[in-house]
Amino acid sequence: MSSKFENQISKAITSCYYAVKPRVVYNTRVMLPSAKKDCVPTTQKSCFVYEFSYRCEARYVGRTTQRLADRIKQHVPISIRKKSNTVREQPPSICKKNNYKNNCESAIGQHLIENPECAKTYTDNNFWIIGQARSSSHLNVLESVDINTQNPVLCRQKELVLPLGLFKQTMVTGPNWSHLGPI
Repeated sequence: MSSKFENQISKAITSCYYAVKPRVVYNTRVMLPSAKKDCVPTTQKSCFVYEFSYRCEARYVGRTTQRLADRIKQHVPISIRKKSNTVREQPPSICKKNNYKNNCESAIGQHLIENPECAKTYTDNNFWIIGQARSSSHLNVLESVDINTQNPVLCRQKELVLPLGLFKQTMVTGPNWSHLGPI
């Protein structure tokens, strides 16, 4: 089959170009390998809207312009990430000790500290990517839409969310023609 194909190609080329004697090379490998980009892990990318969800129905929706891995580290105290079962005298770096109780700046960290059962079973797989944004304004809108539609329990910033008119039901009324009387 290949010799028949070689003869057809040779005849076609020599009929057009008399001085050319083609040489057919059979090759199954790619002659010039294409350059491929390294795949960057998702946690090393940025501009995401993410969700933290847990079995106890606790959920959090947030956004980040940082790498997702860095943002997760900011949310979760190191003692929980490293699975240390010892109670520390010093609160985690993201938490402050007030009245002998740890209060975290992060709602996720606060939830994990207050719920030891959740802290024991914590993994980074509790974070999900909901969407990736093209710009910071797109990121704000994505986060607002997700918070308004999902109503997560752990979100403290519900009042600070970009107000959206999409979710308000307004009654549109036409002009008042009642002054003209019956038709």
